[in-house]
Amino acid sequence: MNSPIASYVLMTVGAVLALVLAAGPLATSLVFQLLFGAALLLLTFGVVMRRLSARKDALAGSADGEIRQALEALKSLHLALQQTVSECISIEDMTRFHGLVQAATQPPARDFLRFRQSLLDAYGFKFFAELMIHFASVERAMNRTLSASADGAGEEARACLLQASQRMEHCLAALHRFKGLT
Repeated sequence: MNSPIASYVLMTVGAVLALVLAAGPLATSLVFQLLFGAALLLLTFGVVMRRLSARKDALAGSADGEIRQALEALKSLHLALQQTVSECISIEDMTRFHGLVQAATQPPARDFLRFRQSLLDAYGFKFFAELMIHFASVERAMNRTLSASADGAGEEARACLLQASQRMEHCLAALHRFKGLT
């Protein structure tokens, strides 16, 4: 059986068995407790197999296209933010501001979110966690930008847009620190 399928089978069997056993007399029966522990071990082993298989596939190059697309999406978002700042910083009409910001930034952000799993599989949790911390701060600033512009708070919307652009610089710096991925 191939490794990804085996891992999903183990996770499914472990989860179903653990759920069924959890409905039984776990507190009073040593047999149920041992079976429950075995089910959790199956589930854990399946998760570990899945992670190792995904990482092996990513490093073997099967996810190269997705990794490249995720990195390109981040670069596109960075460029979109820079361009949006220069175009929108002097716009007073918040409806127009909102539309321009949303149209420029949502497609690259959506593309990155679609392909981010490949980065986790290829480079592991430490890199992914650091990158996502920075990306989440960009995303929060963008949400605040859109919220402020929808409320008509122009000054706050412009400040948040500048903040999102600056935070995107930190996100790209994190990429560069990790094996020069930019």
